[in-house]
Amino acid sequence: ARSSSGSRAALDRARSAALGRSSQQLGAARGRGTAARESGSARALQPPPQPQQRQPGRKAEAEAEPRRDRCCGVDPWFGMMTCVCVSALCAILDVVFLSLVGVEAFLVVFAIGAVAGIQAMVFFFGPRKYCGNTLCSGPARRWIAVTYWSLIGLTAFLAAWSL
Repeated sequence: ARSSSGSRAALDRARSAALGRSSQQLGAARGRGTAARESGSARALQPPPQPQQRQPGRKAEAEAEPRRDRCCGVDPWFGMMTCVCVSALCAILDVVFLSLVGVEAFLVVFAIGAVAGIQAMVFFFGPRKYCGNTLCSGPARRWIAVTYWSLIGLTAFLAAWSL
């Protein structure tokens, strides 16, 4: 047992000379794990954090109400479900309008349903994450998103032109 502790001390001296640290600092760094295990926790040795001072005229961060993510001032779950219902209703109306009314009405309702479907995803993921995922996740995804949005715009334009 002595030979391993003697060789460890020699190794510590060599390391301290190479790193410019004293052997006491190296021993303390190596012994942190055992000291933490003996005391029960490494946090027990640290002083408690100081509370932040409150600024006059402002609410403290801890006292502020938790703010939920909102898109256009609407709760995300409510907004997403509303857009999904509008999109589903437009899909049903598409079938009715195509068979009974004509292509022009179908195009208008189709464009509204597609925009409502996109808006549902914006509510679900949040506008920043949705736009980041569609536009910044590589050129293939960017071109697919721009093409899809352009085709929806073209459909709406042709529907308005034909009415």
